[in-house]
Amino acid sequence: MLREALRYLLRHKITVFLTSLGIAVSISCILSVRFLSASVQTALEEKLDEFGMKTVTVDLFRKDGLPASFEEDLVRKGIVTMISSRTVKVSQIDGEMTAVYYAEPSFFDLTSLSLARGRFFTGADLDRKVCVIGSGIAENKKNVIRLGEEIRIENTAYEVIGILAEDSYDLNGVYDEAVIVPFEGRYPEGYVLMLSKEETEKSLADALGEYLDEKEFAIHTNADFQSSMRTVTDLVAGVLEWIARISLFVSAFGLMSVVYITGAARKKEWGIRKSAGAGKRDILVQLLMESGMIAAAGFLEGTILSYGWITVLSSLLGLPLFADWKELWEIGGMTVFFGILAGIVPAWRAANATVAECLEA
Repeated sequence: MLREALRYLLRHKITVFLTSLGIAVSISCILSVRFLSASVQTALEEKLDEFGMKTVTVDLFRKDGLPASFEEDLVRKGIVTMISSRTVKVSQIDGEMTAVYYAEPSFFDLTSLSLARGRFFTGADLDRKVCVIGSGIAENKKNVIRLGEEIRIENTAYEVIGILAEDSYDLNGVYDEAVIVPFEGRYPEGYVLMLSKEETEKSLADALGEYLDEKEFAIHTNADFQSSMRTVTDLVAGVLEWIARISLFVSAFGLMSVVYITGAARKKEWGIRKSAGAGKRDILVQLLMESGMIAAAGFLEGTILSYGWITVLSSLLGLPLFADWKELWEIGGMTVFFGILAGIVPAWRAANATVAECLEA
C-alpha cells in the first residue's frame, strides 16, 4: 500500500506540489512566528543581561523624598554597592519639550550607557552647567549640536560635553531624545542602584519601609522588565500563530477537496483493484497515506521556506537564529494529522464504493 501510494504521488508531482503549497505557506507562517518571537526574546534577554540582575530602579511618590543619609545607610548596611539619585522632568529645551534626567555621575556606570563623542560628567562637574545629550537631540531637524555648544533648558544654558551613542537605553527607557544633567535639588524622585546580592531586594524594600509607606515607592527590577516584555511578545506571537493555525486548517480543507476529486477520477482504478482482490482497508489506507504524505511534503516545503527567509532576516536585523527542534516535531506531527484527517471522508467513500459503481464511472 505504501508503494502504491508513493507510485501515485510520484506520477503526479505537479498536483502534489500545488496541493502542498497552501500547507507550506501556513507552516512557514507558524514556524516564522515562533522562531522570530524566540529570537527577539533571546536578543532582548542578552541585551538586558548587560544591565545585570542586580541593577534596580526605585520610584518615589512623595515630594519631600528621603533624607541624604538614606543613601549612606544603604551602603553601610551592605544592601547596595552603588547608588545614584535620579529625577526625571519634562522640560523645554530650545523650544521643544524633552525628558531631562537629573542624576549623579554614578548613573552612567549603573545604566551602561555608551558615548558616541565627548565624555560623561564627573564629580568635578557637579557645580557646572553641563549636560550629556542623546543622539536624537544632537542631530535634530533644526540644527546639529556639537560638543562645546550650549542648549537652553528652561532658559538656563548648559554646555554639551557628551553625546550618547544611538539606541542608548536601559530599564528606564530610551535616551535618544533625552538630556542628562548633574543632579540638582535636595530630594530625588528616585534612585538607580546596584544590589549587593539579588536576594537583598527584600532588604531594600524593608529599608524604604522605614521611611515611606508601601504606596509611596515602587521597585523595578531587570526580572520584572523581562517578564513584562516576555508577556507582550508571547501575546503577539500567540495571536499571529493562531491566525496561521487557522490558515493551516483552511489548507486542510483544500487538501480534502483535492483528495476527493482525484479519488472520484480514480474510480476505475479502484474497481480494477477490488476485482483483483483488494479490500476496503487497502483502498482506505492507501488514500490516507497519500493525504498524509502530501501534508508531510507541505510541512517540509514550509520548513525550508521559513528557515531560508528567517536566516536572511535574522542576519539583516542582527538577531540570533533560534530553533526549537521539539516544537518542529510537534508542528510536523500536527500537520500530518490534519492531512490524514482531511483524507478520511474521501478515502471512506472510495473504500466503500462497490466494484460495479467504480467500473461504471
